[in-house]
Amino acid sequence: MGSTVLHRIGVNNLKTYIKQQAPLSFIAVFLLFVPGGIVASFFPLYFKDIGYSGQLYGLQNAMLPFVALFSNYIWSILSDKLSRIKPLIIGLNLMSLLTVAVMFMIKNPLGVMVAMLIYQFFAAPVIVLVESFIMLKSRGLKLSYASLRSAGAAGFSFAALIAGVALAFFTGLQPIGWMFMLFMAFALVSLLPVSDPRKPSQTGEPVERVSMKEAWPLFRRPQVMLFLLVSCLCGMAIVMSDQYLSFLLVELGGTSLHNGLAWMIPAGVEVIVFILIGRVGSRLQPLFMLSVAAFLFTVRSMLIVLSMNLAVVMFSQVVLGIAIAINLSYTAQYMIQSIPDRYRSTGQAVMSMFMSVIAASLGAVLGSFLFSTVNIKAVFIANCVLLALGALCYLGLHIWERQKSNPSGDHAMTL
Repeated sequence: MGSTVLHRIGVNNLKTYIKQQAPLSFIAVFLLFVPGGIVASFFPLYFKDIGYSGQLYGLQNAMLPFVALFSNYIWSILSDKLSRIKPLIIGLNLMSLLTVAVMFMIKNPLGVMVAMLIYQFFAAPVIVLVESFIMLKSRGLKLSYASLRSAGAAGFSFAALIAGVALAFFTGLQPIGWMFMLFMAFALVSLLPVSDPRKPSQTGEPVERVSMKEAWPLFRRPQVMLFLLVSCLCGMAIVMSDQYLSFLLVELGGTSLHNGLAWMIPAGVEVIVFILIGRVGSRLQPLFMLSVAAFLFTVRSMLIVLSMNLAVVMFSQVVLGIAIAINLSYTAQYMIQSIPDRYRSTGQAVMSMFMSVIAASLGAVLGSFLFSTVNIKAVFIANCVLLALGALCYLGLHIWERQKSNPSGDHAMTL
């Protein structure tokens, strides 16, 4: 009877925890993605406005991933060793805020690039840690990853919208910097009442110690390595698309309003798709769905290449939003299945190394070469080819893993 009472107390405590933490977590995730949305959608225009050349922009894009590699390695391993996420996110975001405040006081392009590299050192690991935070927090709240991640997509969409509206009413791009700092401050405040998903529930409970010697063999398994390599292939194409979207819109006669909408549309679509995946997504095989996402990315690039029309490019962003939501959800699902929670931040850092370092570097170099020597259309042609190849590789991995698995393994492939 005593155990029954304890069980009921545990259930009641869990219900109270979920009731208190769920709305706070959704708000925090929403606000954490707003600054990133501002950076992705309008910082390229700011760089061009202060006098960046095509070569300098390409050099910066090629250097940023290597800064991210070093930074992600440090902070992700520290997170796993300390079994903490929230304090690191707060500290890194605070340093990012200060760096951007200094950057907007600098007018020299080279000085801005140096400040941007420093910003990358603090901002890059936040992306990894926030994804780990969402994975672990969603499990603690009995939610799907996609449900909580939809708040981040909504935040990104909101960022693009408000930044576009601000540019329509204010002269120049300087207000974007102040807007970034304001919402970064909101994000920091929103995290304070949210519990750390990695912190032991009892104060005296020992922190689980993590051995990196045990972690690395998990990533060297053939199926995981092949998955990371195919993700890197698709990542190259996605990086090129993101880095040259703003330039494409300008070349096709788009305004800052078109630029804002081009980033807002896919983020808004992501919210709807994330919610749908949250309801039915765990029943589907992650590698097969990743091949579907890569195919949709390919369709979107083909629409751009075949039309080179502003209206079609804007429509293609709807397809992009669907593809991104599927890609993020099932990449997370595959990583959750493949890597234990105690190595969650390190696992995300390894994934980030392939996506944000290797893929970003190769994508930046290839994109810069094609843009400088051919034209922007060539960038999206290469984008299309890489994504089509990635779709076939994901499908091949799916078939290979299905052939290796036994009947009980089919059940293991679901969340």
